[in-house]
Amino acid sequence: MYQRELDKIQPNIAPTISGYQKENPVDQTYLENQARSQAAATMRAVANASNGNRGYVSVNNAVNAYNLQNNLGALGINAAKQNQADRLAVAQFNANID
Repeated sequence: MYQRELDKIQPNIAPTISGYQKENPVDQTYLENQARSQAAATMRAVANASNGNRGYVSVNNAVNAYNLQNNLGALGINAAKQNQADRLAVAQFNANID
């Protein structure tokens, strides 16, 4: 009586583990936002400590902006390297399981 309905049910086959890691464990945006907020705090501290000396503020803000750009570049490179290393480790681990 129910055999026709039971024959329609497909077997549930679990997919195999693949070597691809979709997400990036190191959140580059978070690190960039942290660096930018730290640079902004430094710029505010320089402006507060300048006693109205605009030259002092502009020179220190230029130096701070230069350092921020260098730090953002280094953060991006390091995050990409870490994510790539994690991807390789996951792929190697999954290959050993399969």
